[in-house]
Amino acid sequence: MRLLVGVIGTLFVLEGFSCNRALPATAMSPEAAVSADAAITPPCRDSRIEAVVCSGRPGCHLEDVVAGGKSREGADLFVAMVTLQETTKLNEPCTPHDVWLITAAGSDMKASHRLVQTCTKTPVQSIRSLGPRQVRFVKSEEAKPPNVEPSSWFSATWGKDYALDPPELTGSFWEKTYWDYRDFEGATCDHVADDRCVAPALTLPMVDTGDDFEAGGWRTTSLGDCSMRLGRVYALLSRRALYIDVHEWMAPTDQIRIHLSPPEALPSEMVVWSLGMDGSLTRQAGSGKPAAAGHVEMSSEPSVRRFRLTDVWNGSVRYGHITYHDRSSGELGEVRKIEPSDAVCIPERGALRVTRKHRDFPPSEEITE
Repeated sequence: MRLLVGVIGTLFVLEGFSCNRALPATAMSPEAAVSADAAITPPCRDSRIEAVVCSGRPGCHLEDVVAGGKSREGADLFVAMVTLQETTKLNEPCTPHDVWLITAAGSDMKASHRLVQTCTKTPVQSIRSLGPRQVRFVKSEEAKPPNVEPSSWFSATWGKDYALDPPELTGSFWEKTYWDYRDFEGATCDHVADDRCVAPALTLPMVDTGDDFEAGGWRTTSLGDCSMRLGRVYALLSRRALYIDVHEWMAPTDQIRIHLSPPEALPSEMVVWSLGMDGSLTRQAGSGKPAAAGHVEMSSEPSVRRFRLTDVWNGSVRYGHITYHDRSSGELGEVRKIEPSDAVCIPERGALRVTRKHRDFPPSEEITE
């Protein structure tokens, strides 16, 4: 078998019948193109990908590659994860991992965009395909400091989902809590089976809906896809006000119960509000404390009642869920703040519409919210 490697500038040319991962990485930028006359066999493909992503960095080697299908222009897509030599971060040793989107068109291959970069002390990391042009990155880590009780040990699993064409962050999760950026919804899962969330506790979004909505536009604007959706009840937080839409009117005696609590709340810090369909609002905080009235504004249409609650929210609240009849959004549903840099909610044709901000990340910068 004959193997000839020639380097001209940043061009890495392979001739022959095979190549392997032991091939040395040449000094080129991750964005540099790689050409080959030979057909791409898996071992050859892996060594070429390693050369492109590692680009001569000391100790760099390919950890894993997953196929990402075809781009809309017909190029082959791959996602590659490499491990680099140990370094120091925040005065602690850590092992860097680098995950890149690779495109291959004909004989040309290049690392087109960095998806994520991490550096942790005890990492267990993986990548896997979620279908055509979709991939998931998962990281699990734990800390077991010496001479420390096991009750103080730390472990966590988190990850991110990406679309590959164009490269975009589409979802993220931390332990049992996830957020889907495309569907603008999330939940905390008591149990996961076959990648599905069983008995989810729905996430209550906090998003800025704008001056016009706050000034009175809420009276005629559906909360739409910007809200937490629980059957006929929709809800969201904006500028410390809680907005609730009730579709298909309930009976006048029906009530919606709103449970709010800060992190690690004592029983006395847990608050339950009861909202009547006539706009009445009462507050019960902790066991044995007297009920108190709150403030609510309301607006009615033929099939919708809208409420604006202005005295129920404070900045320390982290968890919230809503119940009515036998329906519940699930206990310990989180309140998630959506930054304007990620998404805003704009009134359009009588309903709020989620609009994600387009951000152009340089190819070497990892994709974030």
